[in-house]
Amino acid sequence: MTIILLLVGLGLIVLGADWLVDGASSIARRLGVSEFIIGLTIVGFGTSCPELVVSLTGAIQGNADIAIGNVIGSNIFNTLFILGITAVILPVSMTDQNRKRDIPVTLAVSVILVLFGMSKSLLGIGGADVLSRLEGIGFLILFGAYLFFCFKYDSKEQTDMSGQKQMKLPFAILAVVAGLAELIFGGELFVDSATELARRLGVSDKF
Repeated sequence: MTIILLLVGLGLIVLGADWLVDGASSIARRLGVSEFIIGLTIVGFGTSCPELVVSLTGAIQGNADIAIGNVIGSNIFNTLFILGITAVILPVSMTDQNRKRDIPVTLAVSVILVLFGMSKSLLGIGGADVLSRLEGIGFLILFGAYLFFCFKYDSKEQTDMSGQKQMKLPFAILAVVAGLAELIFGGELFVDSATELARRLGVSDKF
């Protein structure tokens, strides 16, 4: 039963993120927001909502290992598995933007996470290895600076969202509300089931 609830929670998270992205994108287009901004913000953030919900729910419930393991595991899976499978099927070309901005930023963020998260072990700062509220604020400031940089220097032609679904306004609003509800409920169900399953198997929450 725990495995079924785990799968149901995961399904709700994925479906909720999809509904949220489709609904929010439709609303943004009707408000005259550019395709570039939709792609960078709504779609980009919406597809990361499952990680946000699972990590936030885990942290609120006191399961820090789930929050950290989810973020790190997602990045490892995206980099090694998804890019690996993609490259096997069709070689992936690196653009100037990838080389000059995206990859360096990814490396820099990873280094910052190590320094902040292991400040006690590596630098002897603080009483324990934790991500403090101040460091969390630092992450958000860096994130805001990165967004500002993207908005300022990227061209609108770089993002083509013509294939995205277009909904009527009432359905778009309903999709956003339903998507958020599915994300919240699915996240709680997923974290509870994952924690229970991990304890039954004798493995850590992080795993």
